[in-house]
Amino acid sequence: MEIYQLRLPSVEEYVTAFRTVEPEITENQRTMLLVHHAAPARTMSATRLAEAVGFENFNGVNLQYGLLADKIAHQLAVDLTGHARVGILVEFVDPGHAANEHWLWVMRPNVAQALEDLGWAPRVSHLLYPDEALEALT
Repeated sequence: MEIYQLRLPSVEEYVTAFRTVEPEITENQRTMLLVHHAAPARTMSATRLAEAVGFENFNGVNLQYGLLADKIAHQLAVDLTGHARVGILVEFVDPGHAANEHWLWVMRPNVAQALEDLGWAPRVSHLLYPDEALEALT
């Protein structure tokens, strides 16, 4: 089986992509991003995210995050062949890996930083960005 390596964009590339697709981002998609960003360690299951944004179940989250991921990947010229579409926005933790019942979605750090740089989400503790914290000290 061939393993596909996903190219991870820079913060600046995500900022540009989000700016470009902003007029196409639905209210639900934006709400999902902000709720996910505000979650502890930016980690949620699709089921919990669905509950938080008012979807009936995780299928709505899968669909909406997937549609948003497609738009972002297209702007970034990232080929998602062989990957879960939302992988451009999140990393996954297998069920049972961290005593979790469901797949956990961890927002990619560059996505979180891009949302903050755009002013869509508030900046959070520098402890979530140890490299920046170290830079500030030197």
